[in-house]
Amino acid sequence: MLYKLLLASLGCNYYFQWQIRQCFLIYLLISDLYFFGLFRIKVYQCLKFKTGN
Repeated sequence: MLYKLLLASLGCNYYFQWQIRQCFLIYLLISDLYFFGLFRIKVYQCLKFKTGN
């Protein structure tokens, strides 16, 4: 009984860790895309400014 309870708690803990990791990866991906987008806009503005002059 105790063994089954321990196994269940470990499984639950692993599942929650996996979910947190997945959320964290999604957050990293979104933040990477966001910063890449900002970087691209900055580069574009810089190029436009240089070609404009």
